Amino acid sequence: MFRRPRETVNLNPAEKSTIAGAASVAERVMCQLPAFGARLPWRTRLGFWFAPPRCYACGGAGDLGAIDLCAACLGRWPHRADADAPPSLQGVVLHAAFDYREPVSTALRALKFQGDWRAARVLGTLLALRRLDRAAPHAAELPQCLVPIPLHPARLRERGFDQAALLARHIALWSAIPVRRWLRRTRSTTPQTELDGAARRLNVAGAFAATDAARSALARGDIRSIAILDDVVTTGSTAAAAIAALRAAAGAHGRSLDVQCWAVAATAKSTTIPTKITSPT
Repeated sequence: MFRRPRETVNLNPAEKSTIAGAASVAERVMCQLPAFGARLPWRTRLGFWFAPPRCYACGGAGDLGAIDLCAACLGRWPHRADADAPPSLQGVVLHAAFDYREPVSTALRALKFQGDWRAARVLGTLLALRRLDRAAPHAAELPQCLVPIPLHPARLRERGFDQAALLARHIALWSAIPVRRWLRRTRSTTPQTELDGAARRLNVAGAFAATDAARSALARGDIRSIAILDDVVTTGSTAAAAIAALRAAAGAHGRSLDVQCWAVAATAKSTTIPTKITSPT
């Protein structure tokens, strides 16, 4: 839904699609999702009516409904099945839509370091649809709210936006799961990409705290299940530190907290793909 897209980013690898037929993928994406009654806001649907979808990956016409992607490109992306979380997230279910490799890694870098918000729309939508599809028909498997992992204020000023918050906005549009800004960074940290596994854990240990709003809601027992949202999970150290902060806030009031970890991509390899991607309209 971009009238004048920027210069097309080549995110379409040459290898053959791993999904059996683009037409089959398109059919799955276009189907309804009555189990959760999800429906896109009228402004979003109207926007796609006046500015038909264009594929973010190849620049061609979008053929998957209200998403800027085409079936052929979707079929080439490195879809992943839910797999075991890294050791630092032991006991936490990790849900990642993709393996962290091309072309998804390029899209995420374009979002974080080049401010390409188109990637947030596409990747956030696909993550939401994967989770809705996997949870159907059991809505209880979905969290009560989504908590994006925040940037430190200094990093936010430098970058100008928070990529996890942008992804969360689009996930909420499709899933109707409310977003809660319940975490804050207590100190600035070295970028995790510059560190190895052990150093990453030390780098983010104690770097998060629950906000007053989070402590109040957790004390009342209003929220019993949440999903932490990050763009990429590698060692899981950042997500583990964020989860520890929220569980400590819940435990201070004698409450338990069921936590999932959602991410656009994870570094663990997977050879399977989703059986279906459903799209509310």
